[in-house]
Amino acid sequence: MIITYSRLTDPQANPQVEQVNADFVGIREKLQAGLQDTAALSDNQAHAQNLTALRGRPCPRTMVAPELAAQLQTISFGFKKNKDPADVYPLRAMEATGAQNSKFQIGLETESGDVVLGAPALNLMQFLEITELRTYYCTTRKSEGKTQDRYGTRLVAFLVIGRDQQNEAKYVYLAAASGTFSSTALAVPAVGQDPTQMITAIERAVSTFNAPRKNDYYMYWSINDTGLQLSAADGKGNHVINIRYSSFVGKTRSYLDNFSLISVVDIKNMISGMFENLEGLSFQIPFKKNPSGLSMTCTFGHGESRKNGTIDIFQKTKSKQYSIPQVGIGDLFTIGSPFSYTKQTMESHQTELAVTTEQTDSVQLTVPAECYVANSFPATPLVDAVTIVQFSYFTGEYGMQLTSTKTNNDNVSTLKVLRKSGYIEVELVANPGNPVITVAGLGNRGDNDVYPGGADLGQFQDVQLPFRVAKRNGDLFVLRQVAGGSSCSYKFSCNDENEQLTSSQEATNEMNCECVYVSGNGFATASNYTISIPISTPAFLSSMDGGQAEIDKALTETIIGFV
Repeated sequence: MIITYSRLTDPQANPQVEQVNADFVGIREKLQAGLQDTAALSDNQAHAQNLTALRGRPCPRTMVAPELAAQLQTISFGFKKNKDPADVYPLRAMEATGAQNSKFQIGLETESGDVVLGAPALNLMQFLEITELRTYYCTTRKSEGKTQDRYGTRLVAFLVIGRDQQNEAKYVYLAAASGTFSSTALAVPAVGQDPTQMITAIERAVSTFNAPRKNDYYMYWSINDTGLQLSAADGKGNHVINIRYSSFVGKTRSYLDNFSLISVVDIKNMISGMFENLEGLSFQIPFKKNPSGLSMTCTFGHGESRKNGTIDIFQKTKSKQYSIPQVGIGDLFTIGSPFSYTKQTMESHQTELAVTTEQTDSVQLTVPAECYVANSFPATPLVDAVTIVQFSYFTGEYGMQLTSTKTNNDNVSTLKVLRKSGYIEVELVANPGNPVITVAGLGNRGDNDVYPGGADLGQFQDVQLPFRVAKRNGDLFVLRQVAGGSSCSYKFSCNDENEQLTSSQEATNEMNCECVYVSGNGFATASNYTISIPISTPAFLSSMDGGQAEIDKALTETIIGFV
């Protein structure tokens, strides 16, 4: 069966009033709480991925203790200040920054003064996805010996290829500022879109380095194209939270010889995002009311039979034959054998030993008359039945439209107050009356160009439209328009529980204003997310009292209990 809940009972019945379905609000809150409680069992993290510089080599240590791991935003690579015996400048350290100016470092165990943090840093916030990581490393030509043991594998340069937040191609080249593998020596920008020219330049430099046969060192490269998903600009998606690495000490200095970026999805934020601006929930429940209408007892059994046996077969045969040969004289006559004797004896033994082991088990289930059973009941009652929940949202913009006219019917302006992800946006659609617009209650605009809202509603200020106000429960701002001798003020508020925008007229003077709810696509919705709820029981009880709406709500709440 399918049970559907919509936030609005009839969005087009009265455009000036939002008729919020109370059942939807209750179901949404219970489902969100259930998902968040489940996510907390895994520390709100899932979908772990990793991107390793040199695949197949272990990275036993971590930059950040697991209990302190949080989103990393930028990574700087520290290369050796002076060239090493191979005339390259290998990686010795990494430094990562996170939220609130947190900073973490690895490497630098010895001779930290011989490290230069290269520019540019790898800004993970600029990438939507890393599709490929190319690592260029140096080692000795000989695979064993004292020199190889001391030199090890040294990482010299990295080419990160992916897509930026605008879904455009992007690459970042990371290497020391000196030497033949620097971007300056390669004559290619360290940051760009098409990596083809950079790849060609690096491979040419590697070939030049490897050309002299007398050179004791050799350059290689490794390509990891498994990819790494990162978060979009809205913060939803994977976040790099830690770096695993391995290191060794050469003659006097420590070096990093491998690292791996570890990313996870912050389930808590993802769940919050799924429920923001949610307009519909659809539960596809693979259960039905007990079709028999009678209580029954069902026994589900399982049995195994195993037979171990041995068979011994012995057979022995003896045969004896004796005869007097025939005699004769030329062609005159022939006398056949006057005597012939044959004796045959057969002895046979057969022994069979068999041991049969049988094992059976059964489950007895009492099914009441008024209960829900799986659609397949009783054919496959013990297989998990999965409920699918679809999340639906308006396909077009949604919010309120404020239209203002003078008492003589001259048009003044049309504004929209739109509900977005994380904020409310106010935009001016038309201003034929060229009104002066001021706003109270915005507060000071933040670094993300979003006003906090909820400040002094009597303190008006000039603002440039469009502007954004953070979502918050309660009053957001008051918008005032003045055109000639007429004016009008409207207050806008937000209700987190109902995901609802509301408005009220504060004052008017020779100006008529109307504020209605609008949708950019006729209040049409589409499903953007689905979740699965496995139910490992063939039958369960749920209240069947009241009308159909009460019965459906009780069933839905029972299903949510399996989350």
